[in-house]
Amino acid sequence: MTATERDITPKISLTLTNFATATMRRIKQLGVDHVCTGLGKIPWSEEEIRARMDQLEAEGLALSNLMIGGFPNAIYGRPGRDEEIDKVCASIRAAGRAGLPVIEYNFY
Repeated sequence: MTATERDITPKISLTLTNFATATMRRIKQLGVDHVCTGLGKIPWSEEEIRARMDQLEAEGLALSNLMIGGFPNAIYGRPGRDEEIDKVCASIRAAGRAGLPVIEYNFY
C-alpha cells in the first residue's frame, strides 16, 4: 500500500481463471494487484482458500473476491436446499477464517 492509499481506497482488479505463473506475472505487469476468481464446488475449506491466496501472493497479487455459486436448490426453494445453504454457510466461515475480504454472488 502506498503512502496515499488507504484500506478504503478502491482497488483495480481483474478476474483470473488461469493461474499459470506467466499469466499472474502479466497481470502484475499491467499494474493490477488484486484478483477476483471462483474456487469451484462448495463447501470450500479454509485450506484451499489459503492455498489460492498464497499462490497469488507469491506473484505479488492479492485475492480480493471469490465468486460463490453452485446452490440452485437453495435459490429455487427445491428439495436439498437446506444442505446447500449449510455448504454456503460453511464456505463463508472458511473464507472468514482465511481472511478473504469479499465473497460475491450474482443473480444473472
